[in-house]
Amino acid sequence: MQTNARPFFAERDGIKANPMLVMLRIGYFCALFTMILYVALIVISFLLAVSRGQLTPGSTILLPPMWISIVGISAFNFAMNSAQGRYWKRIEQQRFEIVQGNRMLLAAEHPRLNVASTQLPLTIKWRYSRKFLLWLTGSSLLIALFLAGSWSLNGPLFFTSNASLFFLTSFSILVGILFLVIILIVIFGANRQWVKVTEGGITARNGGKTCTVRWEEAHLLTMYHTFGARKSGAAMTYELSSATDIVRWTWVRRKTYFVNQEPMVPLDEHNRQMQELLALVEAKTGLALYYLRHEKVHRPVLDGQW
Repeated sequence: MQTNARPFFAERDGIKANPMLVMLRIGYFCALFTMILYVALIVISFLLAVSRGQLTPGSTILLPPMWISIVGISAFNFAMNSAQGRYWKRIEQQRFEIVQGNRMLLAAEHPRLNVASTQLPLTIKWRYSRKFLLWLTGSSLLIALFLAGSWSLNGPLFFTSNASLFFLTSFSILVGILFLVIILIVIFGANRQWVKVTEGGITARNGGKTCTVRWEEAHLLTMYHTFGARKSGAAMTYELSSATDIVRWTWVRRKTYFVNQEPMVPLDEHNRQMQELLALVEAKTGLALYYLRHEKVHRPVLDGQW
């Protein structure tokens, strides 16, 4: 984030900084530290095996499978935190450029709906998409296969000397545990995102956190491509910011494996809801809509077409 944006925090028309950047930065360094630590342990184990003469031509060094798993998971977390960090940092820079007076990011004009007859409160809900759950299930099977195979080849066999039996048993246990986690995600993730519009403001639950922005306190209305859908254009994120809170919701244009949520109504009805929601926010706040751009992304038209 640019340093010359900080004075706006203290002003009446300021906007809240994105707290997700701090969380991603912490996750980034934790994953990096863990990865370096266990790579160092693997190197030290290798050097000790060489110094003791345990590593000879044709022999292999047996590393604890948990070490290998931790390095792999840490590398994945590091890559994901890095990618998301760049994504949110770019958005944050543009948010504060707008606060500083940049009008080049204004979205294209679009027909506004007449929302005078809209009944409030209005509530819209999302859920985990079936394609995302299918992707999560496949990933869980691969993780269970990798862990069970690593333990069977390199680790001590706890309850049997038969490596094949140990593999099948440990794989079944891991699959059961991971599937239980997925079931809990489905149960507790139902209605994982929702938006409620009232006469006083808008409240949204997203990422396990509920935030509210009152109409008179709103200072910035933006939209940008949802992380994971920047090239496909399958979803757009909308954001209303005040000095103390940020409310976000997602307009799902089409369902893909990389957009982890879907509307609880057919897409045609969802598009109508999103147009109505955007028109309500614009009417209640009087704010112009800004489009935060990413490289190699075409500018969308907001009247239901791309």
